[in-house]
Amino acid sequence: MQVDLIGALAGIFSAIFFAVSLVYIRRAMTTGDPVEATFGATGVSALMFLPFLVFYFPDYGLDWVVILAFVASGISANFIGRIFFYAGTQRVGASRTMPISRGNLLVAALLGIFVLGEVINLGHFAGILVLTGGLVLVGHEIAVTPSSSAVDSGSRGGRLLDFFFPVGAMFLLGFAVLFDKIGLGGETPFTVGLAIKFSAAAIGLIIFMLVRGDSPIESFRVEEKWLYFGGGVTSGIALGFLYFALNISRVVVVIPFYSLSPLFMLIFSHYYLERLEEITKILVFGTILVVLGALLTGVFM
Repeated sequence: MQVDLIGALAGIFSAIFFAVSLVYIRRAMTTGDPVEATFGATGVSALMFLPFLVFYFPDYGLDWVVILAFVASGISANFIGRIFFYAGTQRVGASRTMPISRGNLLVAALLGIFVLGEVINLGHFAGILVLTGGLVLVGHEIAVTPSSSAVDSGSRGGRLLDFFFPVGAMFLLGFAVLFDKIGLGGETPFTVGLAIKFSAAAIGLIIFMLVRGDSPIESFRVEEKWLYFGGGVTSGIALGFLYFALNISRVVVVIPFYSLSPLFMLIFSHYYLERLEEITKILVFGTILVVLGALLTGVFM
């Protein structure tokens, strides 16, 4: 019982820190670049967890399945998924991108059913329906809200990109949930798993930026570097709390509290991003449905 209470509290702290990290990134994205922001935040998070490799040396409890699972999770979520997530935040705002991204539990549930052969139950089905309803409402808000992109705002291609990035992030983060399940299923300390996850993403980003002709060091020289740093530290703390909670407690305890992050994002947007975010009644209602659907889906994962 005490372990579940600690897991629930860690889940709440994880949700809060995820929302705080996006406040930093939303401010940075008014003038910053999503790829630079992703490398800055991911690089900082990697540096936070790499020292744990020394603490657990040489007993990491690793095998190739676990290593590949954490690497795949890092590439999916913290490399490509985070670029999409930050690009969506730049275009349509944090208060709209965050709820859409929480549809990753819907993607993970469907992957579990159709790929892993997990059995769907009434709770799964109800969660999927409610979550889908919330995503539709938030999607409606994206459709009627002018894009923040000055390049293609109002054009058909621009409106498609407004949906493409948040929905793409949702799918990529959904795949990462599946990989995380595999990685956390072994005996590897979760801090070691996070070190592998963030390092794989950082290496992937370095290669991507060099191929693109950009310097990775530039992320730490630009005006927004401290916002990237804040986003990286808080997102690293958030994932640390989440993995810690899942390591000591049950999924049905942790996920419902972790799923509160879109509600915290709405609150922070109202108080700290009032000039950047437009909060409407439909957005609030859609976000509540997303949280309820994620709660039901998470409980029956």
